[in-house]
Amino acid sequence: MASSSPSVPLSLDLRSPSSPRSFCIFRAPPDSTNPFESAIETAVIFGTERGSLHYRCYPDGDDRDGLLQPLETSRNVQPINQMNVVSGSIVSISYLGPSIFLILIDDNRGPSASQPGVYASQLITLRGNTFHPLPIKTPRISCATTSALTDLGLVYASGRQIANLTHESFVSSEMMTKSFNLETALPLPGIRAGHDAIEVTCGAQIVVAAVGSTFYAVSISSGVSTKILSFQNSSQVHPILVRDFQDRSTDWSALLLCSGRDCAVMDLWKPPEEGDVTAVQRHSIQTQSPILNIASSWPWLVLLTSDGLISMRSPSCLAIPLRTMEVGTRPNDFFLLQKTPHDQTMLASLSYGGECILIKCSPDNEQDLADRLMRLSIDAFGANGFPRAEVAETLSASFTATSYVGPEANASARSLLKQYLEAVLGLADFVSGSTSLWPGGEGTSTICATALLCLVCTQDTPDAALANRAAKEACVGVTFNDRLDASVRVCDQAADRMLREATQSIDLLKASKAISSTNKANLPLEFTEAAIWLMRACGRHERAFEILEQRLSVDGWSKIKYESYAATHLSDLWSHPDGRALVLRLDATRQLLESNPGLGLSVFTASHPRNCQQWQAMTGREDPLNAKPSDVIKLLKSIKPLVKENETLSTDENAPPPLDTGRALTVAFLESAIGINTGRPTQEEMIDSLLPDEATIDLTEKLHDELSYLLLEGIISERGDNDSGEDSPRGKIYRSKLRQFLRWPLAKVNAERLLESLPSSFLEEQALLLGRLGRHHDALRILYVQCKSLDLALAYCDSRHKHKKVGEGCAYLPLIRVALDSDPDQTQSSAIQVLAMRSNVINRSAALRLLPKSVPVSAVARPFLIPALVDSESEIRRLTLAAALLRAKYLSLKQQLTNAQIKAQSTLQGTPQLRAMNLGEPLHSTKPIRVRPSHTASSTFPEVTIVKHFFTRHLVIQAKVTNSATSTEGRTLGDIAFVVADSSEEAIQPNTNVTLKALPFQATGSSWCVLSAIPNRMDGIAILTCELHYVVSGADAFGTSISFGSATGGRTYVEELQDLEVHAAHFS
Repeated sequence: MASSSPSVPLSLDLRSPSSPRSFCIFRAPPDSTNPFESAIETAVIFGTERGSLHYRCYPDGDDRDGLLQPLETSRNVQPINQMNVVSGSIVSISYLGPSIFLILIDDNRGPSASQPGVYASQLITLRGNTFHPLPIKTPRISCATTSALTDLGLVYASGRQIANLTHESFVSSEMMTKSFNLETALPLPGIRAGHDAIEVTCGAQIVVAAVGSTFYAVSISSGVSTKILSFQNSSQVHPILVRDFQDRSTDWSALLLCSGRDCAVMDLWKPPEEGDVTAVQRHSIQTQSPILNIASSWPWLVLLTSDGLISMRSPSCLAIPLRTMEVGTRPNDFFLLQKTPHDQTMLASLSYGGECILIKCSPDNEQDLADRLMRLSIDAFGANGFPRAEVAETLSASFTATSYVGPEANASARSLLKQYLEAVLGLADFVSGSTSLWPGGEGTSTICATALLCLVCTQDTPDAALANRAAKEACVGVTFNDRLDASVRVCDQAADRMLREATQSIDLLKASKAISSTNKANLPLEFTEAAIWLMRACGRHERAFEILEQRLSVDGWSKIKYESYAATHLSDLWSHPDGRALVLRLDATRQLLESNPGLGLSVFTASHPRNCQQWQAMTGREDPLNAKPSDVIKLLKSIKPLVKENETLSTDENAPPPLDTGRALTVAFLESAIGINTGRPTQEEMIDSLLPDEATIDLTEKLHDELSYLLLEGIISERGDNDSGEDSPRGKIYRSKLRQFLRWPLAKVNAERLLESLPSSFLEEQALLLGRLGRHHDALRILYVQCKSLDLALAYCDSRHKHKKVGEGCAYLPLIRVALDSDPDQTQSSAIQVLAMRSNVINRSAALRLLPKSVPVSAVARPFLIPALVDSESEIRRLTLAAALLRAKYLSLKQQLTNAQIKAQSTLQGTPQLRAMNLGEPLHSTKPIRVRPSHTASSTFPEVTIVKHFFTRHLVIQAKVTNSATSTEGRTLGDIAFVVADSSEEAIQPNTNVTLKALPFQATGSSWCVLSAIPNRMDGIAILTCELHYVVSGADAFGTSISFGSATGGRTYVEELQDLEVHAAHFS
């Protein structure tokens, strides 16, 4: 169905001899007898004041002068008194299911003690464009509702009773069945009647209805009713209305309640177990005219009032109509609203004159929002009470809206602006949530609207909590703005106003002897936070830090809170490439590093990877070494922390160094950036992929050198002038970290230059550097001879073995040479200990060749030779067993693959070669016939069955082969091909052969032969000379076939078969 604009609505033709009183719009039934059924989209049933029902169907796209004409076949009228019920006005029609409806009739009898319902009711069905009553007697009903979102069927009320009719009642058409019946759910005098006076909500757990002007929530499970709202001054002349507007919450439901001119939005919650209903009223207003009907189209509410206005409003701000449209030519003409079934944003409204208009609920565009916000701001602050020119420039408001002269500013207008801004920015305090109405949700317009909300929160009764929350929500991501454009000037004025309000609140609090309210005590802090967040939102980060520093002493912020705010803000800035230069030059960065070195350092290290997976997922551009590391190092070196770390220090090499100097801060930063202790991948190809260009590699080498010299400097400086050779506790940590770094395989230090800088007493460090230069013999000599430590030498060799590259020799052989050269008694040499301890990884033959001839065999037999022989035999047995297991698994997989290939080649449609020829469907196929060899067959000849498939221009011969010959038991047949060697007719000749690659014993597979045929040129019978080619595979030592996938290496057989006959008539 075509949509309409709010100014020129699309109309449905509902004219009839009598005035409509109710209607129901739904999808046309699929069993309609209308010849244009495929074009039908919407159907309407409406009841009139004289008791007649009308059924109209409307085709899609039939739009003539804005009026949709119904199909002629659906212009049937069924008076209600012809359906064996009392006459009267039809006040309600409810759609219960396909072609089933409930109608309520005002028979002017009213309720009674035995029948408390206001209206008579009747279930009807629509068949063949005519109405028929269902043979179910229904009670008198005051109001009813049904919803596709629940399985309760029809929920109705009469007097104090609330009950339901299940879907089975409508389908069986025999008797009423109820899943609940609450006889005394409501207080006296009972429920108020009306078309939309009852609603099922909270996941079909609660029924909301009204008694007089009071709304009750009734639990279906317990029958307990809870009073949720009462309109004190509302009359009962106009309808009572309740609507669940289907918000997006799963736990709470949002309701719109109306009576007369009163209107309210409520949140409702029912616990899953038995418990009290929780109801929270959010907004309430009084309209200028009584409300006749309501509808919802999330996230909007639509009100129809007696003055002929339809207004679209937000649940967060009922007081301001977002869109208003005038309908009808006189008051009280249009009286009903209902959603259309094909489009939940399209509403239908019906008038007493028989006119039905369709209204599209569309959101405001940015221009509408800007102009409305401009007018509301002028009403709230006055023409000169806010930065009007800057706001207009930021919002791009029209000249008409900017030049608007409103009434004198007052508190009511400011409250209205506050509600509107909450709705527009999605800040409404709904438990079920709220949605922003501003297109895009971000940008300077949103920031400007936030600044206006902060400004209005300082007026009248200050609301610092809302201002703070709004400013935080506006701070999405990190923005930078060095120019004082219009939006920034608006934010500056709002921030200054909030800071003045915070200062005034502090003065009032100081003047007061007692603080009577916690909210008042928190007011200065909330406004200060809001000002800081607002500055961040508009990109004025330096101004935000100025406010933070200025208010530290004024607002009485604790040191911990101040440092936490500063660290969070600096970390956010550092995560953005454009904010790093700002972080490095801010005084707040230096102050944080000096007062709290650990927290300040986290500003630069928070984004570094923390484990191997994060390093592997990182791209080259995300490498911490690409984030201005040289500038960070320069800053950290200049820091002089004001705190001293505890003298009790850990000697764990993974422990952070004491952060009491700029050097310690720099070391901690470099270790985090390089990834020594966070599992940076040790593969050389991984580090190369992270550092793709030469300049970055040079930078890496410089930073690694910087770290090594800083650690060396830390060791030496901790010793002082009296070098006793003993390290202080801090010096031990630095030394441990230096050794750890030099052992790290990814370290890219200039080993020669660092080796020249090392003091002579740094023996282990010298050995590690010599190793990086490839001088392993010299390194091991230092560790074994000078340090006199076999453990250090073995650890060195173990590290080399662990990170050994392809082509490198055995890591332990240099140690054996050093031990043999150094030990005076070669029979007691440590070389034999090395052979014994590393016999499983050492190159045994090369190690034995290094031993001098003077070493007797007995010296190495027990510690080395015998264990080596035992290990070798065990390894042979293990590898033999593993090979057998792998072979068994391999053969099993090959057999499964062969079976799958045989199955796929067993049909015409499943064989890829045949499917690619696009032969189409066969004309017919012959019965299977078994063929025999024309001469004496070999003992390996399999069983062959032939099926001929005839196509228009082709003949396909399927040879089903079974490997059943006793002489081939356990062997595979391979490369099986059915071949037509010769044909007596030129009109039918071989084209393609599809070979069966492998056929295990006792298996059946198909080989195919395709012949091209020209039937109309065949003179008579064509004789085909056929052969079967196959290969018999060999067998292994265990009697297992060598290969399932092929039969190469076996003997090839060619068997001549009986001739086949083909007639031209077979192709017809």
